[in-house]
Amino acid sequence: MPTKKEQFELKLLTPELAPIIQQCLINFPKQSCDLNLCNIFTWGQLYKLHYFVWNDAYVIYNPRYHYIAFPFCYNFGAKELAELVRDFRSIDPKTEMILFPPEWLERHPEHKEYFRLRVHEQWSDYVYLTEKLYTLSGKKLAKKKNLLSQFRRQYPSYTTENIVKEDKDAILEHFKRWQTDRNIKEIGLTMEYRAIKNAFTFWDQLPLDGLKITADGEIIAWSIFSPQTADMATVHFEKFDPTIKGCAQVINWETAKYLLDSYKYINREQDMGIEGLRQAKRSYEPEFMVPFITSRLK
Repeated sequence: MPTKKEQFELKLLTPELAPIIQQCLINFPKQSCDLNLCNIFTWGQLYKLHYFVWNDAYVIYNPRYHYIAFPFCYNFGAKELAELVRDFRSIDPKTEMILFPPEWLERHPEHKEYFRLRVHEQWSDYVYLTEKLYTLSGKKLAKKKNLLSQFRRQYPSYTTENIVKEDKDAILEHFKRWQTDRNIKEIGLTMEYRAIKNAFTFWDQLPLDGLKITADGEIIAWSIFSPQTADMATVHFEKFDPTIKGCAQVINWETAKYLLDSYKYINREQDMGIEGLRQAKRSYEPEFMVPFITSRLK
């Protein structure tokens, strides 16, 4: 009989596993952007994510932050998950479980006997109605609609095209210019740059899509996104020229327009506790938040 340590066969998460994880997410959809297929692999390479199979369910392990994510399955009770965490501590004594789905918590009130939960506001996802981001109806969104109109009057010949893998260098160069224009030097942006590079490296292996806006022969804004659930898409990366009035609004609007017929909701990920980003995300009136839930064993 294997020991507790031997029952966990850890393997590095590589893009070759994407079809299997994708099927898991189809069977057990997750609204959290941290459990989006493309995020798992583009960011996962940076954090050296591992996985293991436990009771026929795939579980992701992050050695850097000592967490295991809620399994790609809803069929486990709170007691079983608590035992999983305790047993996995033979591998990593600091391990805790994160990303509990709210619907699972509602069905399993007994979780309170085993876990102390915490919602982290800065890591919770902003989710919007796609139609609302497109129509920009209502008084609160009137300013954004005006900025969009100003942009379209100033650049009547701007073009919107799908991003292709060959756009990698141009997109990365625009990212560097955006960072320089904003005079931002943060380790988080270095990580984001590397994640974008990974996105293009795995472009043919993941269900990634994107839009680029060009004016006067130059890319001035772009977004990269992918499916989250059957009725939700997630925008992973979005950048725009901050010196052009309405540029931020037009890439948001063009993305919503593009996704309108396919997805009811758009997940625009987290604000990471950055005040300006928080204000920007709240100003678009999110329909709801997807809570980022961590736990401590009792």
